[in-house]
Amino acid sequence: MMGFGDVLWLVLFFLAGLGALLGSLRMFGHWFTPLSLLVCINCASVCAYHLRLLGMKDVSAATHLVLLSCLLAYALGCAAAVRRRPPPPEAVLGNLDTRGLVAFFHITAAIATVGWMTAAFILVTRRGGIGMLLAHLWMLQDEFQMQGIGYMNMLGILVLPAFALKRACGLRGRFDVPLVLSALFGLLLAGIKGFVFYSALTALVTWSLARPDRFRPRHLAVTGAVLLGFFVIYNSKVDIFVSDIVTAGNGWFASVPQLHWPYLYFVGAWPAMQNILDGQVAPPAIAGAVTLNAIWKPAGDLLGLVDSVPFALPFTDIGATLFNVYSMFGILYQEWTWPGAVAICGLLGFVGTRLYLRARWPGYWGHVLVYALFAYGLFMSCFMYVYRFNEAVLMLYLYGPGFVLLRGGVLVDRRPRE
Repeated sequence: MMGFGDVLWLVLFFLAGLGALLGSLRMFGHWFTPLSLLVCINCASVCAYHLRLLGMKDVSAATHLVLLSCLLAYALGCAAAVRRRPPPPEAVLGNLDTRGLVAFFHITAAIATVGWMTAAFILVTRRGGIGMLLAHLWMLQDEFQMQGIGYMNMLGILVLPAFALKRACGLRGRFDVPLVLSALFGLLLAGIKGFVFYSALTALVTWSLARPDRFRPRHLAVTGAVLLGFFVIYNSKVDIFVSDIVTAGNGWFASVPQLHWPYLYFVGAWPAMQNILDGQVAPPAIAGAVTLNAIWKPAGDLLGLVDSVPFALPFTDIGATLFNVYSMFGILYQEWTWPGAVAICGLLGFVGTRLYLRARWPGYWGHVLVYALFAYGLFMSCFMYVYRFNEAVLMLYLYGPGFVLLRGGVLVDRRPRE
């Protein structure tokens, strides 16, 4: 149950989140920015933890101080990146160079559709028909993301944000909605909840930047409610092995077991991070296995230069259940110690703000999607460290067709017309 200390931490992190919102309005002229996004989502997560809705391990003052110092460093990094006040948010849309955007949307949707259809055909024939697969949907988690083909399907994450940007710019096509639905269906078949969250949250950031005049806090709330409903349904139909793991909730929360896992995902990283500070989580076999994953994964799996990096982190007991996600800050602390975590958070604040400001100034549409992909990592910072191999694949793809082929004129006629 909540105690006096919980109330104090609630008040402190509420004030920190409020300060980030006010700082965003002052520095950027808008409430939804890299500063407010990361700070507010983490403050909300810590406050939700201190509601004590599930019986979990206590988080010490030291862990709170690590988080606060990282948030402060991040905020300073954001401030350091602002050289001049950006133009009003409304100036983005009217001056956006949209050449190549339609082609990028169609190319990406086509690749994703070919990817999931190929994987589905192989899986259905291997498993003895579609009836067998429908009766055992949990098999999607283990077998659908096939080597190589899975990355084609994963590119479908970019289809919904590209569609959101198209609609924001007034570009419409007859087959837009079927292509978006196809990409989302492929992400569902992948059996990975995070893919759908990735696409939806990236699209939300894209819309907020392209149409700030129409973006309101209620849109963020509605998106959260839809994703919560998806999470509950998905766990009951596909991710069936987690349904009975969590211990009973406290008070009224015991009567809504469907919300136990969503709540745990939102707050469980803090007691898990506490176990890192207590030395109860084994360090990775390869230095920087998570934060340098984009380097170590191809070096190991593709080139064989190092041992393969494990896909999953080790589990630890957080009280309510076993958990293996430690927040971005926990991973940074484990791999780079406290000073390293603070320095990296400052760097992320600087880089994220520069990407945001580049997208705010009138220019090429690709800069909006680059920032949106980066912003997903800020969204998920209270849960995990996102800037890993999959993020690198999406960024490289975006820069390939989006900036080299299309912007360079290979697939788009950039000659002036009379």
